[in-house]
Amino acid sequence: MVTNRGGSTSGSASGTGAIVVIPAQMQIDDQGFGDQPFGGDMASDEPPAGADEVASSLGVTPDGVWTMDETTFGIFVDELGGLTLTTNTAVPASTADPKGVAEGTETLSGAQSVAYATYSASGEAATAQAARFGQVMDALMAAMPTSSLSVQHFLNALGLIPDPALPLSKLSPILAALAAQQQGSRVTVATLPLNSSNALNATAAAEIVSKLLGGTAKAGASAGQAARVLVQNGTGASTSAGAQLMAVAQAKLDDSGYTYNAGNVVAAQAKSEVEVASSADQSLAEQVAASLGLSGSAVQVVSGLSSVDDVTVVLGKDWTSLSAD
Repeated sequence: MVTNRGGSTSGSASGTGAIVVIPAQMQIDDQGFGDQPFGGDMASDEPPAGADEVASSLGVTPDGVWTMDETTFGIFVDELGGLTLTTNTAVPASTADPKGVAEGTETLSGAQSVAYATYSASGEAATAQAARFGQVMDALMAAMPTSSLSVQHFLNALGLIPDPALPLSKLSPILAALAAQQQGSRVTVATLPLNSSNALNATAAAEIVSKLLGGTAKAGASAGQAARVLVQNGTGASTSAGAQLMAVAQAKLDDSGYTYNAGNVVAAQAKSEVEVASSADQSLAEQVAASLGLSGSAVQVVSGLSSVDDVTVVLGKDWTSLSAD
């Protein structure tokens, strides 16, 4: 969640806010564990991702983390009097939620809100459940008081142990500001898109990150980290051959110290290109090109290029021969 206001103490807030949902199934590169789902993996005892993984995956540095388990979240919703929203599917009754959830406009109890937010029907895409979670969080903001003192009262009653970087004195006015913005219809809810392998669809996500996270978004180099390089497959090769060509590019970039991000299959093109949004980044692009064995002529400054990465590489048909060198 993000607001472009420092927070509200008076019950009103100008500006806009956003709730960007990261699907629990989104694959991230977790040091020591390899690729893991963002929401954690019980089979390997891997916990859910935290602020460091968000920074690594999106190039965005969170101010802090607000964590609640399902039981506490349900209690919080009940204390607020329930959440009113229009559900997009029915959720069957369960031990945790004996009533179940009907489809349509409903006022949900805490147990129903948890059931709806976490429900995933058989065969659904991972983003479907994430979108329902976003609905619930939006409804939570609508039910939240717009005074930071009132918000802090509710949070204190839950007995939460806050993130040291985000104490209740800082969290409460942020939530109050989001509540005021939501009541003014100035909060946007979006779910990060995934590709077929549940990896972040970086191209589609770029606009969400840049527009909704705004000035808080930082790519690797600007955040003092290794430069992030998005690699798109425009080789026109078959699936298996294309994967091998991408792997060669990854190896070269990894060896040169860059953070490799796998992109999508795009329209085939003859020549490989290395793209940046500004001439200020041209030197970096030239270094990336050299790491891949591409000439300086492959570097292109693309005005308006929107990406969560520092550099975008589009592998062309020429990469088939270049990658063999």
